[in-house]
Amino acid sequence: MAKISKQFWMDVVKTVVLALIVSAVGVLGLSLLLGFISLDENILIGINQAFKVVSLLVGCLLGFKEKKNGFIKGLLSGLLFGVCSWLLFGLTSSSLEFSLTTLTDIGLAGAMGCIAGIIAVNLGKKQ
Repeated sequence: MAKISKQFWMDVVKTVVLALIVSAVGVLGLSLLLGFISLDENILIGINQAFKVVSLLVGCLLGFKEKKNGFIKGLLSGLLFGVCSWLLFGLTSSSLEFSLTTLTDIGLAGAMGCIAGIIAVNLGKKQ
């Protein structure tokens, strides 16, 4: 079994932190916007998912120093991002409950992370 480098883990941690920052800024902006307009709950769910996708993509693009193992680094980053965002936003809203929806959300974050990781490592490579 191949040894996982320290840089591998640094890339994952950096990606999760960056994705959480981007997501928090997006949610804060949306909260400010909702002070002026009213949106349907289904639209808010879609916007929330879009924030997650963009956050993970930005996190992977800026967080990956090593341009290899994008699939696995993206998967780990996505899963950790899913758990951390559930904890962070759950604690701030005082409703930290674990359900099938939470598990699905974390799984989808892992899948989105895989795709973002693949994109991130392939954008940096020379042809």
